[in-house]
This record gives sequence, C-alpha cells and structure tokens, in this order.
Amino acid sequence: MVTQGVSKLISDSGRLKYRIIAEEWRMFDKTKPPRQEFPKGIFLERFDQNFKMNMYIIADTAWCYDQTLWRLKGNVYILDKEQRTTFRTEELYWDMNEHRFYSNRHMHIKKPDRELQGNRFTANEQLTQYHVWQSKGYMPMPENENNTQKAPSDTARKA
Repeated sequence: MVTQGVSKLISDSGRLKYRIIAEEWRMFDKTKPPRQEFPKGIFLERFDQNFKMNMYIIADTAWCYDQTLWRLKGNVYILDKEQRTTFRTEELYWDMNEHRFYSNRHMHIKKPDRELQGNRFTANEQLTQYHVWQSKGYMPMPENENNTQKAPSDTARKA
C-alpha cells in the first residue's frame, strides 16, 4: 500500500506518544519482517505526558521493521528539547524494544556544555547515556580541589 501526504498519530495506552509526517508512506505487511518505508523523508515528533513535543527526528529516508526497529538514513537530525541536545549522523537505528539508538557511522552530538564526535555509538532514547568509539570533542572539567592534580614540589622530588 502506498499513501501520499501522511500525518499519523501514535498512542500507547490511550496517551499520545508520536506523530509521523511523511510525503510518501509505503507499507509491506506480507514481507518477513513486515516493514514500512518512507522514501521521501520523515518527520517524527515525540510527546511528553502533557502532550508537549519534547523531541523530533528528521531523516531523508526511513524504514520501520516490525513496528519496533527504525532505520533512518541521510541527514539524520534529532533535537531533544528536554535535554537541549542535538544529534547528527548519516545513518541511525532506533530499537524501540531496547529503548536505544545506535549507529556505525560518524556522529556529532551537541549539548549546552559539551560536544562530541565519533565513528560509532550507542545511546539510550533520552541521549543522556552514550558510548562513542573513536571519539573527539570537548567538555568542561570539574574545578573543585579534589579533582585537580598539583605538580609535585621540588622538595618532594628530591626525597
């Protein structure tokens, strides 16, 4: 089935959770696993308990397998308004059963106080806990006395 100009609301237990907007939506319910394709891009919004949009995801192309595993490709961008975090990559997987994002492509995550890039990553859905391979970036270091190391004095070196 192919549908043009789609706006779909998704709820869980009677509560609005997501809205999907797509120019074209293809559904393949007889394939193993069943899949949905969004060949002309996707805009997905996530809502909090007060029906406020708290995150959105944009991608040039998307696939959804078994209604639980998303593959987003091409100019993938996430804005998490609660965490004030942006995320960019060329390909992203979102496992809704495991509540995690992951990718084997270059990624760039930006928070108000830090920025990180890497070639592979995995993160929770809130983008608050993540592991990045071959990373580079910046983040502030704590400025309390317990975390700062002082150079040894001359007398300590002679002893």
